[in-house]
Amino acid sequence: MNIPLYYLRHYQSIEKTFWTSICEHSIQIAQHTICYLTPLNSPAFNFIYLQPDSTHHAFMQAYNLFVSQKKNHTLVIPEEMLPKVVKDIEALNYKRDSVTTAMALTLSQQKEVDLPDNQVDIVLANHDLSLWAKPLVSAFYLSEEHDTVIQEYVRYHEDALQQGAPQFHLVLLVNGEPATSMTVTIEGELARFDDIGTEPKFQGKGYASQLIDYALAFCRQQRVEHCFLDASEAGFDLYKKFGFEPLFRYINYVWCNKNTVN
Repeated sequence: MNIPLYYLRHYQSIEKTFWTSICEHSIQIAQHTICYLTPLNSPAFNFIYLQPDSTHHAFMQAYNLFVSQKKNHTLVIPEEMLPKVVKDIEALNYKRDSVTTAMALTLSQQKEVDLPDNQVDIVLANHDLSLWAKPLVSAFYLSEEHDTVIQEYVRYHEDALQQGAPQFHLVLLVNGEPATSMTVTIEGELARFDDIGTEPKFQGKGYASQLIDYALAFCRQQRVEHCFLDASEAGFDLYKKFGFEPLFRYINYVWCNKNTVN
């Protein structure tokens, strides 16, 4: 994909703002290799991010940092890098997990979407993240027994807000019940969408579309010009209809300590 350099820099900047705000440790191994660590021993919340110019030496430093702590994590690799590293990472017992597409939207180019006529309320839940947390199980593909994981993730966001993180936790309510939620991070003219999830019983009814449309309007009110997100394969078409365009694809590999049970 022929992506303008400034777009990539914008994406990397707001991505770093989000992860740095909620992670206990953000460690820049080298210019193009960064680690995000939380106390949770789950690959859903610990990452090594490689950028196209990452070196093998920097990656091995990051790998050793996690493995020395027996810390389960996800290695996030730009698709273009994969041919030159795939043998090495598979030899280190990483298992291919999923594909994520980095996407961007310039708000002046947002597409109109036909929204369902659902009667809903949308609230800012920074004061009560328990509302925002309920749909997160679907956002992270976690089963209900992972209550501890969600509780810890909520705590990270609460701590971030106390530290002044520029985050807005939006919740769409159906008859007062949280149906869909998301996190919007805003820094200057840039915004990033994360944690987009819908409770299973509310899926397929257009609630996520309604919340995203609201979030985009909210960003315009905050004078945002560019919005970014990471789309799962399941969510790609949803974002595309609003005008989000792909920047590049990440391939996600998971490393788990075989003696650890999540």
